[in-house]
Amino acid sequence: GMAALRFGLIPRGDAGDARERDFVAAVAQALNCDVEVHRAADYRMVLAGLEQRLVDLAWLPPIVGARAIRAHLAEVVATVVRYGDTSYTTALVTRADSEIRTLGDLRNVRVAWVDRESASGYAVLRHALAKTGLRLADAFSQEIFVRSHAAVARAVLEGQVDVGATCGHSEASGIRLARSP
Repeated sequence: GMAALRFGLIPRGDAGDARERDFVAAVAQALNCDVEVHRAADYRMVLAGLEQRLVDLAWLPPIVGARAIRAHLAEVVATVVRYGDTSYTTALVTRADSEIRTLGDLRNVRVAWVDRESASGYAVLRHALAKTGLRLADAFSQEIFVRSHAAVARAVLEGQVDVGATCGHSEASGIRLARSP
């Protein structure tokens, strides 16, 4: 039969493994062919995989996806719907007992980001903060990259950092952060 489709993914970690297996199985079923996962260390490597035709399809976040489309390396075949919506908000979060309440309080704080290619967990938020006139070098004394939204939430809750960047979705009952209730 047909050769397996190669699906470019980065390691999810956390509880993402089972969900990822289910997702890959659903893709295989929908396309009626075998799908093998091609692991890449990060999204830049997934992009290189598309460029070198090592992967046939890839899961990409907004910024990397836009880059791939602009370079004619990819086209969109599916998009994410979370909580019934295709859009989401980015937020800088802190603990309820934190002294940090306003942008003015962001001086020499420790921050957790998802990764440099994450729209909601890094790029969009940094851009928005810089546009307010905030000097990022003064605001953040320590920056760590923790690879997932759940890990950002954990780093904030456990006090490893003062603030963290993640995605949020507003609904009647409140706001869901870090892709969880």
